[in-house]
Order: sequence, then C-alpha cells, then structure tokens
Amino acid sequence: MILTPDTTTARKVAVTASQAGFASSMDDEQLWMFVSTTNCWIKQANPSGTITCVAKASLVDTDFMTINDGINSAVLYEFDTAGDGVTGGRVQVNVSTDTTAAQVAERLKTAILANQSYISVTHNGSGVLTLTATSRNITLTENVTDAGFLVSFGPQASAAAGSMFIPANVIMPIDGRAGSNLSVIRSTADGDASLTKAIRY
Repeated sequence: MILTPDTTTARKVAVTASQAGFASSMDDEQLWMFVSTTNCWIKQANPSGTITCVAKASLVDTDFMTINDGINSAVLYEFDTAGDGVTGGRVQVNVSTDTTAAQVAERLKTAILANQSYISVTHNGSGVLTLTATSRNITLTENVTDAGFLVSFGPQASAAAGSMFIPANVIMPIDGRAGSNLSVIRSTADGDASLTKAIRY
C-alpha cells in the first residue's frame, strides 16, 4: 500500500507547551498523516471538558452559557433565577428554587441532556459537570457574571498514559475515529504540526 497526502484536507496548528488540537473530522475508516516540527506527544480522544457551577446567589437572572457543535445552531442555556421565563430561543435552566452550586449543576445537566443528545454529562455532586461529546467538536462559552463559573472544553494532551511520543519530522499514520480530537503537546521546543488525510493506492 502506498500513501499519498490529500493536500485539500491539510490542517496546521502551532504546538506549544500547553496544547494544540485538531477538530473532530477524522472519520472512521480514514487514514491520516501526522507530522510535527518538534518532538511531541499526541492523544486521540473524544472531546471532553468541565463546567464548574456556582450557587444560585452568585448568578444574575439572564446569565447564560452556550454549547456549539459547529454543525447545528448553538444552544443557549439561560439561568432563570426569578422563575419568570427566559429570552426567546434560549433553553430555560430554572434555578429559582435552588440554593447550592450542586443544585444548579443538576438543573443544567438535565437541560443539556434534554437538548443535546450527543453529549453525556456526569456530576461530581459538588457542582462540577463533566461533559463528553460524541461525533462533534464542541465549544463552550459563557457570560456568567461571577468569575467562579468556569467552562473548559476541548482537546487535552500530556505525556500521561494513553499518549504517544512522536519524534520531530516523523510522519505517523493515524486511524480516524469519528467524534475524536487529536491533541498535541510539545516535548521540547515549540513547533508546528500538520494533519492530512491520506490517499491509499
């Protein structure tokens, strides 16, 4: 078998000490070619992340967060602290009878599961939700006034278990996996990485 890169699919990211990530278009049964100008670790996984909720008293009525999959219309989840409804087109997260961050998290979890079925959500019992997406590359944004409300979603990479070391300038074939991100973290100096779909002959 001979592999040739399909240059129309080539994507490039900067590799730094923190992370870089390729979006989730590495479909099943496709082969991709990865190369980096620096030694790095790579990890392929479904995109996942966390939402750290705050107590109802720290929310302002109409605060909201957004989950966007890049395919469908973004879903806006509005926190309704007064119990009087939300802005048209937004999903109500009615926390009017709640108090704690854990209760707010449970309300938000229920709303997400009801509106975005490709996301699984677990709650640690203390107000932190963990989200895992399938077949989508998700982005989270929020406009919650309280700085304690935090969202983090996207590719993660490290030299931990499950990562693979790739020397600089070595082309590595990677099997596609629908819904996954390829995460990259540098091992030595900063550099650039590219991911290109392979054509098989």
